[in-house]
Amino acid sequence: MTVVIVALLIASTTTAGLGSLRAIQATLLRTLHSAGLVTDAHAGGGGVSMSSGPGISEPATVQIGSSAKLIARVFAAVPVTVPCAPLPAPVAYGGISVQLLQAQGRTVVQGYGFVSLPATACNGSASTYTVDVYPPMNASGTTVPYRGGSAAASAFVYACDSSNDCATGSAGPQKIRISG
Repeated sequence: MTVVIVALLIASTTTAGLGSLRAIQATLLRTLHSAGLVTDAHAGGGGVSMSSGPGISEPATVQIGSSAKLIARVFAAVPVTVPCAPLPAPVAYGGISVQLLQAQGRTVVQGYGFVSLPATACNGSASTYTVDVYPPMNASGTTVPYRGGSAAASAFVYACDSSNDCATGSAGPQKIRISG
């Protein structure tokens, strides 16, 4: 399983690899939909939204803020707004993941962040969450931190109730500004 995760991460860092992953995603969605495991698919929020599970749920949309705040000159706090319709029951599990890429000379700093969604998410109103995105450490234990300037952000959200009725959505990549 670790090899698969590493392979997916490596594939997501190249244009060709990202195109292949998107093709795999489309194939998986068609397969899941034909099996009745994905009940609805929509476009929204600049990305893809879908709902799945035994029941029908409204999709979540994802809106990445136009600017992120640089914290301690190391990581970026990225605002993500999630307006989604209520699930049949409170959110049992879910989260938002953000990928942030920033070109710095010949280097591209690529980091990831995640925040869990509370049980009160997907209540019919929009909520904004802050996802802290940390640049990766290299083998020597050092990192290239983010800095003020342009970056590209992508976000994915999922929210599921205890019956596995889920709403998911994604946005990006889109240009944002890191300041602070």
